[in-house]
Amino acid sequence: MAALEKKIVNAKQFNRKVELNAEIKLLRKELRELWQCLLK
Repeated sequence: MAALEKKIVNAKQFNRKVELNAEIKLLRKELRELWQCLLK
């Protein structure tokens, strides 16, 4: 049972990392677009 719980915790942490990475990529993209608008 403990092993299953550990797997679930690991999966949740992994999902959180993936979500964070996706958000960071989106933020970077938005920042780049903002920067290009400012430079024009």
